[in-house]
Amino acid sequence: MSENSPVENEKKILIVDDEEAVIEVTRSMLEYFGYEVEVSLCPMKALEIFKNNPSKPDLVITDLKMPRMNGEELVAEIRKIRTKIPVIFMTGTSYEMESSSEIILEKPFSVKNLQDMVHEILNAATVKEEVSVSC
Repeated sequence: MSENSPVENEKKILIVDDEEAVIEVTRSMLEYFGYEVEVSLCPMKALEIFKNNPSKPDLVITDLKMPRMNGEELVAEIRKIRTKIPVIFMTGTSYEMESSSEIILEKPFSVKNLQDMVHEILNAATVKEEVSVSC
């Protein structure tokens, strides 16, 4: 974590995008806010990363349009392993999704927009976990 990072965090985020520049910028933003970040340029490699440790990550951020396997297909495979994993889909173009309940982050996005969205999703996921554990 950077000395100037405003937050210390224990959450791990997996970023998947076929554009290296998008991955590096997004990684830098999230690491600045204290998140542990793992990245993949290839959806199939990201699926392998996930299968090797399905209890982590705490959040997946994936591009929607990628060669060989799009973001929806990747998330469908991930959710066969862990159904409740929070996901943010990134897109730079209009894209018709199967489910209207998914969270979409439009590229280009600001640091504040990304930070707010990630914080909100991870806090909601933590609250749900605490509620289900206490029952």
